[in-house]
Amino acid sequence: SRSGTTLNIPMYRTSSLVTPASYVDRLGSATVVVLFFFFPSIVRTLFSLFACVPIDSPVKAPYEAAAVGWFWLQDLNQKFFAGFHKTWALGLGIPLLILVCLLLPGSILWLTLRNRSRLANSQFVKHYGFLVRAYKPSCCFFEAVILVQTMLLVAVSVFGLTLGAYRQGLLLNGVLGLMVLVQFLVRPHAKKPAAKVVLHNYICLFLTSYTALSFLRSQTGTFSTDNTVAAYMGAFVLVLNVAFVISVLWQLVGLINWGDMRARVQVLCTWVG
Repeated sequence: SRSGTTLNIPMYRTSSLVTPASYVDRLGSATVVVLFFFFPSIVRTLFSLFACVPIDSPVKAPYEAAAVGWFWLQDLNQKFFAGFHKTWALGLGIPLLILVCLLLPGSILWLTLRNRSRLANSQFVKHYGFLVRAYKPSCCFFEAVILVQTMLLVAVSVFGLTLGAYRQGLLLNGVLGLMVLVQFLVRPHAKKPAAKVVLHNYICLFLTSYTALSFLRSQTGTFSTDNTVAAYMGAFVLVLNVAFVISVLWQLVGLINWGDMRARVQVLCTWVG
């Protein structure tokens, strides 16, 4: 106290009111972030529950096939959809497939389309802005499409093992070609540089994957090209990927404000000197 005046200092900080709705938003956004991070691994594990391979084919006497039929890829001693594998597939695999592969993309689709009119709302941006920030308002749902693309790529990786490397490569090219087509027709990104980089990335992946077929054996057991052509194909892939990296770096350099950068360097040099 000074001159009869008393100074009152609050002993505790006042906390902002946290409503149940805000708790739901926080929990929802945290759940989506975690699922996005682990999504490829989760989908791979789920798809692996249904991956199978044939081992032996029926043969005529006096020979006898030891293991005829399809067997679970994770345990080749277990027949596919028999015994404990049937229990795992029906009890765990199918419910989780519905939950992860259908409910998650569907939830993002519902959430973004339902809030299309309030995409700039501070509360929505705070919790779910990472889902829509990169895209145009008309394509705010595109993260759901990205999840579907991820599922397709993982499916090719898991189930393509039973098709052989060549057919798996063809299937991969089909998925990548579809991704290029969607990106080219929809152009979902809000920023043109980002849209250009993503499109070039998909094209580079597609051409690299398509050219890689030159190094695989066809279904007849022969290489699709001779060694000379394969060497040229390898050089083409190398040049293509280097050109893509250079184009990305060039666009990043173009985004730098060189005047501001020069002023900052001068201030730093003055401070050091």
